[in-house]
Amino acid sequence: MRAPVTFSASCWAWLDCAMFRGMSVLLRSQPRGFRTALALFAVWLAAAVHAGELPGGDRFGTALALSGDLALVGRSASRPGAAVNSGAALLFVRESGVWRYERTFESDEPSSGDGFGSAVALSGETAVMLGSRGQTIHIWAREAGAWRRTTLFDSSDPIDAIALDGDTLAIGLGSHDNGRGAIRLYSRMGPDWQPGALLTAANGTPGDRLGTSIALRGDRLVAGASNRQGGGAAYVFERENGAWIESAQLLAEANPPAFLFGFAVAVEGDRIGVTALRRRQGNTELAGSGFVFERSGAGWQRSAQLNAPDAESNDLFGWSIGLSGTTAIIGSYFDTDTQLNEGAAYVFPAFDVVPVPSQKLHGMPSRPMDIFGSAIAFEGDTLWIGAPGFQNRSFGTAYALQRSGAVFGSVQRFVDPLIFSNGFEPAPVTAPTVAGSRPQDP
Repeated sequence: MRAPVTFSASCWAWLDCAMFRGMSVLLRSQPRGFRTALALFAVWLAAAVHAGELPGGDRFGTALALSGDLALVGRSASRPGAAVNSGAALLFVRESGVWRYERTFESDEPSSGDGFGSAVALSGETAVMLGSRGQTIHIWAREAGAWRRTTLFDSSDPIDAIALDGDTLAIGLGSHDNGRGAIRLYSRMGPDWQPGALLTAANGTPGDRLGTSIALRGDRLVAGASNRQGGGAAYVFERENGAWIESAQLLAEANPPAFLFGFAVAVEGDRIGVTALRRRQGNTELAGSGFVFERSGAGWQRSAQLNAPDAESNDLFGWSIGLSGTTAIIGSYFDTDTQLNEGAAYVFPAFDVVPVPSQKLHGMPSRPMDIFGSAIAFEGDTLWIGAPGFQNRSFGTAYALQRSGAVFGSVQRFVDPLIFSNGFEPAPVTAPTVAGSRPQDP
């Protein structure tokens, strides 16, 4: 009889790197047989990608950040010189309503497997990028019109997520303290960044993985603990008189039950968005759901539950979320309409009793394994969506969409610049979509 396959802590930590951070969280929640088979596939795939044996792009669009007229796109598997999968992040600027490429950020000493750009953050004219296999933070700032790296520091724990707002930087450390998780805060003091509080959950237990997702806006921080027993949780921290305190714990409290609640989070004013990657809808497994909470007095009340009306098994609806005003955008990682695992993003323009998406967005054109919607950056009427490609069989792509009225209709499409000698696929596309329909290929 064959002995059962087990995975060491170091193996799980490796699976948590750029491409597989989200997948490893999903693996931990599955039955042993399914988990073993999927984990073996993930290990083989990661080894093949690292060795450069699979065709395709460089995961351009794997991470996104947006601040005003600046957008940052992670390309975690690019290969400058011989440094396979060392990664990069590309900056775009909007001028007269049109986005254009401005520059590329890379490590000064790129090495294979760094995954630079696997997570990015942007606030004003400060850009933050994750590198060195998820354990180094690179901070760049624009001063007098020129970008320069101002700070570089390492973390003793692997970094799962980063968030930046003004002079406050938060990094999520899901494996900290035997997997209880934590969020480390940094504050900008002049040109330097100084470490501050280490936030933990008062009721945290080993394996909760607090900090695998984080969102920061002003004096409010939301952190997901999607592995917490009972289906996951999200924690709200508030800054009062310069000190951060835990103010609330959010739960899905859904029927049927939701699992991996806290997989993705967003915050906008007195509104918080949280996704649960696993939730049965009828006979559909792993469909996922989104939840919106609103401030009510001194606490938080769930105001809406967001579901995909055309959910299918294993769509992984809820892989990503963006929140701005009364609109939520939710990514559906493996959504399949006409192309296998093409991915999609749903637009929910209001949080009524039974919210209905007004648009379902796909890649233009949509390709197999695009995983469109795996990354979302949303601010005002501007939306960026990443489609980095799951098995490196798809071109990495990032889309910049602009809302006019109630519809995201104007689109610029940027394909991995390493594929085209002139830098980017030049032609923007305009292909508005409506709920339940797909855009036509240009």
